[in-house]
Amino acid sequence: MISKTINNKGITLIELVIVIAVLSIVMSSAYLVFSFGLKTFQDGTSRVDAQSKARIIATNIEKQTSRAMVVVLSNDSDNVCSDILENLNEVDSKDDFNLIYFDESNGKVYLEENSSKTEIASNISSLSFDKKGNRRFEYLIEVEYDDKYYQLSSEVTLLDPRFSKVEIVDTEENSDDFNVLWYHR
Repeated sequence: MISKTINNKGITLIELVIVIAVLSIVMSSAYLVFSFGLKTFQDGTSRVDAQSKARIIATNIEKQTSRAMVVVLSNDSDNVCSDILENLNEVDSKDDFNLIYFDESNGKVYLEENSSKTEIASNISSLSFDKKGNRRFEYLIEVEYDDKYYQLSSEVTLLDPRFSKVEIVDTEENSDDFNVLWYHR
């Protein structure tokens, strides 16, 4: 009798191809999960950045204006209308006003106090103000991120009912969109 010896020390080509195919499927799935997680993280980071910029602007608006005696909504960051100044006993000149405004040319929001200009936020799409009542105004902040927009709007009521008021100076005929907020405390 002749005995046959079977060699079990190697793998066949078919087994190798099957292992490579299974590993390719597993690695592709792992890559898809990783890339989805990375994209989700990047989207979340962009959204948080946009929300943070909007919150910083909103906090400044509310902090600066809640105790204001007069708020003037305008499109002009250089001049407060002389008609407004004439009607205000406690205000001598435009230098008594501070302002928060949006510069469309560079997408930045600025705070000017006591002749000092401070950048509040950059890469802003828009900031607008609208009068809602004698002592109330609304603001809308829009920040673009990853071809999407995050909007934040709120209404501010001036606290002192005896003296405070909101005025509008329309430097552009019949404009509903004001991007400068003058205020006097």
